Amino acid sequence: MKRRKFIKNSAISFLGLPVALNGMNISPIRQSALLDALNPESDRVLVLIQMIGGNDGLNMLVPLDQYDNLYNARPNVILPQSSLENTGFNLAFHPSMMDMRSMFDDAKLKIVQNVGYPDQNRSHFRSTDIWTSASPANEDWPTGWLGRQLTDDHPTFPNDYPSEDFPDPLAIAIGSRVSMTCQGAVGNFSLAMTNPFGLGQLASGGDDFIPDGWYGDQLEYVRLTVEQTNAYSERITLKAILDQYTTSYPVTTFEIQLKLIALMLRRHGAV
Repeated sequence: MKRRKFIKNSAISFLGLPVALNGMNISPIRQSALLDALNPESDRVLVLIQMIGGNDGLNMLVPLDQYDNLYNARPNVILPQSSLENTGFNLAFHPSMMDMRSMFDDAKLKIVQNVGYPDQNRSHFRSTDIWTSASPANEDWPTGWLGRQLTDDHPTFPNDYPSEDFPDPLAIAIGSRVSMTCQGAVGNFSLAMTNPFGLGQLASGGDDFIPDGWYGDQLEYVRLTVEQTNAYSERITLKAILDQYTTSYPVTTFEIQLKLIALMLRRHGAV
């Protein structure tokens, strides 16, 4: 998708709420494009790592031209300049980030600084809303930037999904909640998953008559979501069993999530 079309799609606002079933949040989305170089015919997979919490960006990547000011403002926090990993661009990595420093030196890592919005109110929640929706700071958008892109590419979703052309989930969130980045007009495109080997089947709810009206529409959507979730769960579990990833990972929550991502990518054929 061209950049101009991406910006246009990102500016469209839609109302949608995720659905929670059996502790698993599931929903469809509305899409937005990523990069000019993105090829829809490619089997490449986009992996987003969203760090939620108190990451200290000024200690992770230290602006050396502001080191004296940082030292005066936070003498008990900042590390000695001699211990930092200088990149040669007036920036230095924290010494615990040697692997990322190596990736940076090999041109496999890019850094975007000073990301924010004007007239900040210092609200973590408002910043997260802007982050996931890509909305202007003075507007509230209920859809995610990737959700708008997915909706543009799959306007009939969730109807007739999974299909022969799209048998896999359009997005997977590793964790207990779907990603608001993937929130669309009708629901959320991402399927939340903590363990591909332990995905159970949801009760279908039967084939009773669906009445006309708002209630009937909601009931039909829930049944469709349950059927879709069960179909996706079977496919994910089958892929996980066929090719378990043997690379050793540490046992922290984040590393376990990365291992699951690697497992899914191997089965997808992207790595």
